Amino acid sequence: MIQKKIKSILIIDDDIELCEEISEILTDEGYKADTANNGSEGIIKFNETDYSLIILDLKMPGMNGLEVLKHIKKHDKSKKVLIITARTKLNIPELDAKKNKFEDNILKSADRIIQKPFKIINLLSIIERLLN
Repeated sequence: MIQKKIKSILIIDDDIELCEEISEILTDEGYKADTANNGSEGIIKFNETDYSLIILDLKMPGMNGLEVLKHIKKHDKSKKVLIITARTKLNIPELDAKKNKFEDNILKSADRIIQKPFKIINLLSIIERLLN
């Protein structure tokens, strides 16, 4: 019998309840799920474990999701990253154009972006597509 490797997913979000909820659902779906509640903790876990997918919030205190995404892609361009965000506009016009272009270039390295609130069925569907 061929044993299927369990895929590991890291969820990085400062919303502890959301992290735990997603983690429980992913575990029920047969994934191994770890959580980190800030960018720094997320980077430490990313550096220690080979995750199949990182689910990443953009807005977090301290190190934000853009900085974490930049770190992930710098160390492994092929790593799958799913951004989850409550931001309705990913560009903020009040910021200068140079910063917007910088943010856009980093965001383009993400594999998918889904806006909060999202339906779990949609999240699971995206995860399935990204991992297969």
